[in-house]
Amino acid sequence: MTYSIAMGKNMPHYSVDDKRSELMFIEVIGINPNHAEYLSQLPHTHHLFSFAYQQVYETINGKLAPEYIMIDSGGYSIHTLGLDLTIDDYIKFLKKARYKYAFNFDIIGNPEQTYENQKYIESHGLEVIPVFHLGTPYKHLQRYINEGYNYISLGGMVGKHNKIRIPFLNKCFTLGMKEGTKFHGLGLSHKYCKEYPLYSIDNSNHIMVRRNGKMKIRGRDIKIPRVHGETREERRWNDAEPVLIQLQENIREYKELVKKNWLKYHKYFQGKVTINEVLG
Repeated sequence: MTYSIAMGKNMPHYSVDDKRSELMFIEVIGINPNHAEYLSQLPHTHHLFSFAYQQVYETINGKLAPEYIMIDSGGYSIHTLGLDLTIDDYIKFLKKARYKYAFNFDIIGNPEQTYENQKYIESHGLEVIPVFHLGTPYKHLQRYINEGYNYISLGGMVGKHNKIRIPFLNKCFTLGMKEGTKFHGLGLSHKYCKEYPLYSIDNSNHIMVRRNGKMKIRGRDIKIPRVHGETREERRWNDAEPVLIQLQENIREYKELVKKNWLKYHKYFQGKVTINEVLG
């Protein structure tokens, strides 16, 4: 599951009391029916669905208003799982789906094809958010910025060490600062919102509580009782309640971080911030 939100080209006054400041997304990555249980309890929270897992979207479709739905092309899953899904399949899906925002059909390791896909989808009358990956030459990010794309997603950071992640984020914000470019952090923890005025993020950290056997609530580890005979995989999926509790805690922490760093966010999106204020 994932949260996401975007605004128009001219961003209005940024208020911590405005619902538009709640930019986190939950990422829905599985097909377990329990997902529907905790999704339905968060009707006013933004959710990111992967095209690679269309069954999950179908499970919750109609239970969420379109403005709370974002669609990811599932490029990473398609690539790693070898799924037989094409850009034309994605376009067909988007034309029928209910959603507010969607990402480009990105091709990992091929920025030129990813750019061509952006234009191809747009030629079918659809708007999608560009995707720029860690490890791609920054001239490709600059091209998107120069062409007026004001909301860009940053990917390729999952599983990378901070020694790689941080310089990447620093460079992206340095390039995007002049235009107040809004960045979405694909797979990023909400904790990065303390240092960077990320416009939106998505992650699936909450799903891991069943696998890890514990929740982290207000800095404390709380163990989840294990059912006798339950396998590790069953523990991951059987019970949605710990997932929902951890998710609500993550959202609380996220909102708190945004409020504490409101001035940085406000100044960045108004184009009144220096790079030292962003990174320092």
